[in-house]
Amino acid sequence: MDDYAVRKIDLAYMKRARSLEPHMTGDHMESVAIALHQAIDNWRFHDGPSEDVTLCVDAMVALWSVIEDRISV
Repeated sequence: MDDYAVRKIDLAYMKRARSLEPHMTGDHMESVAIALHQAIDNWRFHDGPSEDVTLCVDAMVALWSVIEDRISV
């Protein structure tokens, strides 16, 4: 059995990611990556909320999970 960590995310993120057309997931992934970078920068250097980082991480996990499911079929 492989060792791994599990992150619980809101099912609304999964529902949103699944609703995207397959050709749109890459564009959304790039947008979330940019938003994540901005949220991390804001949190680290400008006292921004850590919740923004969490939101982006959860969205990224949901998107990547959906992409992996689609390419493994």
